[in-house]
Amino acid sequence: MLISQQVLERSMVGVRPFALTALRHPTVSTLLADHRVLLADLLDGLGSPLHIVLPEIFEENVVRLRQAFAEAGATADILFANRLPYCVGCNTWRAGPTC
Repeated sequence: MLISQQVLERSMVGVRPFALTALRHPTVSTLLADHRVLLADLLDGLGSPLHIVLPEIFEENVVRLRQAFAEAGATADILFANRLPYCVGCNTWRAGPTC
């Protein structure tokens, strides 16, 4: 079933998005500070957006997300998809068999 654009627009009347503060992992801050020239070169060569996956941070985020669901008494499946061949090295690491 398709929802008409009018219905979508009507349901959003008076709804304002709330701002979320971005959280930056210290490792990402270090990467950005220490490798600014390399990242600029990659952007020049590959274009934007530049998506960099740091497996150790990804795994940490999955663990924290699972903990949040458990603390809330909720169950959830965590799914991850990658876009090969655009993601170099994505098949060398997985978040785990239950992700």
